[in-house]
Amino acid sequence: RVRRRELHRIHRGVYAVGHTGLSPRGRELAAVLSCGATAVLSHRSAAGLWPLPVASYGRIEVTGARTRKPRAGILVHTSRRVEAQDRAVKDAIPVTSVARTLVDLAEVLTEPRLARAVHEAEVRRLFDLRAVEAALARVAGRRGRHRLLRVLAAYR
Repeated sequence: RVRRRELHRIHRGVYAVGHTGLSPRGRELAAVLSCGATAVLSHRSAAGLWPLPVASYGRIEVTGARTRKPRAGILVHTSRRVEAQDRAVKDAIPVTSVARTLVDLAEVLTEPRLARAVHEAEVRRLFDLRAVEAALARVAGRRGRHRLLRVLAAYR
């Protein structure tokens, strides 16, 4: 099928059927699938899917259970495990929950941008303070933790 150009390789083990013209959501799903069965869309890419106001990073961000060979256009974050409470599916794409997405964003955003993301999650009725606090507790010791705690204190 590859030789007949019915299947087009997007990433190792991930193919498009018939053409390579994938939508942005199709590219995100392909990135997640290429990173293994437990991988999820995360960080800024997950924020864009929810949607929360975060500038695009340029590469698709995925969190997976183990380090895999780097793939073009994908930034792979490793985590021993993404708990069931921290996982969701949106538009058929495995993604971090809103709470876990906010915890992940605390690593990569400035405090004002993080506060804006929290505010937008609240406006869109996606924000759950207890869920964010629980997600933060599950990944104790993460970079950006204090930044998120300050934003949550201001939110309260």
